Amino acid sequence: MANKDWSTLIVALLLGALTFAFLNGYFVASWQVLYVGSSWPSLSELVRRGVVEPWLVDSPLGLRVTEGVLFGLSLLVGLIRGREPWSSAFAVWLGVMLPLVPVLVARSLLSNSRLLTMSVFGHGDIPSLAILYEAVRTGLPIFAGILIAMVLVWLGRVLFSSK
Repeated sequence: MANKDWSTLIVALLLGALTFAFLNGYFVASWQVLYVGSSWPSLSELVRRGVVEPWLVDSPLGLRVTEGVLFGLSLLVGLIRGREPWSSAFAVWLGVMLPLVPVLVARSLLSNSRLLTMSVFGHGDIPSLAILYEAVRTGLPIFAGILIAMVLVWLGRVLFSSK
């Protein structure tokens, strides 16, 4: 892999991390105004009492915003790096997950929440199911964005290639 390839993957990784930071800050700043009223039905009372903190997937509207932003980011990265889309997608996903995991673990430990610390083998200290859930929830829109980018790049090559 050439030096340029590493630098573009690092940029994709940083874009993923900055996107997570932006989304987390956005939800913290706008949670009470925009998202409290649109929480999941099972969480609505907890959200109103302030027990549930702002998070990427704690309301249907917040989940859609998160999915839309991650989809758009991966689509953009996939269009820019059309020749190696999977490594770019992985770099974006890893960039989102690297800051997400410590924040999730810290939230779990600080709130002493049993919801976040459920694991396959009972209650543990590390929020394994929550991390797996977040990995899938952030990975799906990134995967979809890269797939669409690959189709668009392929169509561009087919339609605009000179014969």
